[in-house]
Amino acid sequence: MPRHSIDSDTRLLLELYELRGEEILHEVEGMFAFVVFDLASRKWVAYRDRFGIKPLYFYQKHDLTIVSSEPVAISKYVDLSPDPESLLEWRKFRRPCPGYSYLEDVSEVLPGFSLRSGKEERWYHIEEDGAEYSETRFAEVLENVVNDHLESDVGVTGLLSGGIDSSVIAAMTNLVEYFTVGLPDANEFDDVKEFCRLTNKNCVEVSVYEEQLREAWHIMATARNEPLSVPNEGLIYLVCKEMPDSTKVVLTGEGADELLFGYDRIFRYMNSQDAFDLDAFLERYCYSDDRLGDRMRRFIRSIATHKTPLQFCEDFFLQFHLPGLLRRMDSSMMAASKEGRVPF
Repeated sequence: MPRHSIDSDTRLLLELYELRGEEILHEVEGMFAFVVFDLASRKWVAYRDRFGIKPLYFYQKHDLTIVSSEPVAISKYVDLSPDPESLLEWRKFRRPCPGYSYLEDVSEVLPGFSLRSGKEERWYHIEEDGAEYSETRFAEVLENVVNDHLESDVGVTGLLSGGIDSSVIAAMTNLVEYFTVGLPDANEFDDVKEFCRLTNKNCVEVSVYEEQLREAWHIMATARNEPLSVPNEGLIYLVCKEMPDSTKVVLTGEGADELLFGYDRIFRYMNSQDAFDLDAFLERYCYSDDRLGDRMRRFIRSIATHKTPLQFCEDFFLQFHLPGLLRRMDSSMMAASKEGRVPF
């Protein structure tokens, strides 16, 4: 391929698709959501990455299809109403049921799915190969992935929370400067300082006051025209706004808790149970006592079928919880013109 013909990652995807077609889906790694439109056949197809790192939504009605990374963009072209069921799910779960959005008639393309001229198809399945977990192998894969995520034509930094996940990623990099954020009386600055002392890193502390956080929430909710999932979306946005303009890539630790059962209380409980109890699970996971809607009930039951409680919990966090965290990270950082990367 002529070197001068590759102007961006998007151009690279297009040229690879012309050469290999859908085979490239099993070769490209990481995050993507893109649409290919064939001018000759007038057919199109949209793809979303395996775990839903990048968002993708669509509207399809009255011979009109609109595909976008955000539902709010679709609402600029057609009149849409809020989805009452999604708002109920937000109060209880902090996000809509997978496949839906906060707007009626706007659907989410699920992670690992494609949308081919309006028809959804799964192109990726999470498969268990039967191999025993190897800490050594996990560390090798993670180190390789972290190195891949450092590749960039622009400045790279990372977030430090004081937790294990972000600290492990930072320890594997040669980056010197990191960022951490918190309220004056609610932060993990001391833990971050200790990590930096042990690893010879520097970390910029961004202290956010309540009024700043409220303003950030207003900016983001207005821009997205939907509720935020959790309060720290505002913190992510504000710390990214403090980064230099030349720094565009930010490494974060999302995904570690889902892979390594980091939500200790709920995973330990589910591991102690012989049979799945929906009410017991909801009591430990949900944010409110609002009723459980029919579609969310069907989604949970579809995951729980023929699984142990622990297997259900693992799949629920990968299929429901993790994509919610990834969208929170992506929308908060992109609003501040930063690209979040998630090695885990």
